[in-house]
Amino acid sequence: MINKLAHCQVPSTIQSLVLVYARLINLDEKDTLEFLCSFSVENVPALKVLLTKWLTYQLLFVGKNTRVLTFLALTKLLLVKDNRLENLQIKSEADQNAPEVYTPFKIVSLLVRGLDAEVQNKANANNEI
Repeated sequence: MINKLAHCQVPSTIQSLVLVYARLINLDEKDTLEFLCSFSVENVPALKVLLTKWLTYQLLFVGKNTRVLTFLALTKLLLVKDNRLENLQIKSEADQNAPEVYTPFKIVSLLVRGLDAEVQNKANANNEI
């Protein structure tokens, strides 16, 4: 599945594939992290493949349940405090020329942006009433 994710550009397919791993992380974050660190795709660690796609497309994911599950899984990954995750660098944006940043920074940034979007959605819904 990670191989398919590595080559996928369709947001709905990326969401479906990421959701599988988000559910695994929510069940057992340490074992899932071990599994993702145990292999690579085209000399790129599977963990990096997953998180690069996930963090690039997260804000495009649709469905409240999907957003809740994926944000919870990202939070659980942060709380593991694993050096392999903390030292992993990924692109800060979808642009190939974008600089790489440490994954925890990108996750926290994404969580803040996601929370802000949820607050804005709630405020907009309250204003429409």
